[in-house]
Amino acid sequence: MTAAPPDARTGITAYTGPENHFDLYVSGSGGERHATLRLRAADLVAEHTVPLAGTRPATLAVSCDGAEYRFTAETAGGSVVTGSGSARLLDAHWAPAFGSEHFGVFTSGPGTGTASLTDVGGDNVG
Repeated sequence: MTAAPPDARTGITAYTGPENHFDLYVSGSGGERHATLRLRAADLVAEHTVPLAGTRPATLAVSCDGAEYRFTAETAGGSVVTGSGSARLLDAHWAPAFGSEHFGVFTSGPGTGTASLTDVGGDNVG
């Protein structure tokens, strides 16, 4: 992510539907940026927020070993592990293998503007 409108949340998501998704997003601007990992499984929601150093572009990543999704945010100031979530919370039927999970990028917020996302991709992207 290289730019986003003020008051926007720009990030990545791993999801099976509106009730089950893990989101990692960047919010804030200038030196007051934060990365937030939001985990939702049915009616359970948990969030963990960490500060991001610097004003340079942020790289957001998700990896999964079949049992757990791990989320990281990286800037010129270093890499920050923002947290993890059990793959079974997204899809108990298919975990520990990939089944019905989807991955995406998003920007949301009250204002208008443009978010700049570059190099969207990953392993096994068809």
